[in-house]
Amino acid sequence: MADEQITSNGNVAVFLVLANGIADYKAPTAAEINAGLNITNAIAWEGTTFPTATDSDDVDDRSLLDKGNATSRGAAQFEATLALFLPKDNKDTLSTYGKAYNALRVPRVPVYLITRVLQQTTGQEDPAKAGDWVSGYRFLSDGWTDDVEGDTAVKYTVGFLTQGDVA
Repeated sequence: MADEQITSNGNVAVFLVLANGIADYKAPTAAEINAGLNITNAIAWEGTTFPTATDSDDVDDRSLLDKGNATSRGAAQFEATLALFLPKDNKDTLSTYGKAYNALRVPRVPVYLITRVLQQTTGQEDPAKAGDWVSGYRFLSDGWTDDVEGDTAVKYTVGFLTQGDVA
């Protein structure tokens, strides 16, 4: 069967969980994911580079004792930049927009971005459920910038620095 493109149409969910909120990043529980923030509704597609994995680096730096053609896996390569909608009020702590803003306005916070694609989503902020297939990416939140040009002056962009764990 050939691959086919599937549009997002509410079939994607992104959760932000503090790094100490997950005991085993290779198998986060639904309770651990739901204790974080479902920031899906606050994310704008335009300007977002979805958390995604790419090829890992190969390290070809042999010692004198290594046999020829020795290579080892270097750091895992993955990246993310999220464009998010600003809350109407910077003191908002109740809406998804306010919660995301308050969680990400301070840089250098270790977090997991947990993504769920095409799994039990309805276009609403559905909680994670046991048995969901998810991907977890360990990041360090980086600085953010306001998007203050034209019609998109209601967004800001947060960068994330990889921390070597993806499962």
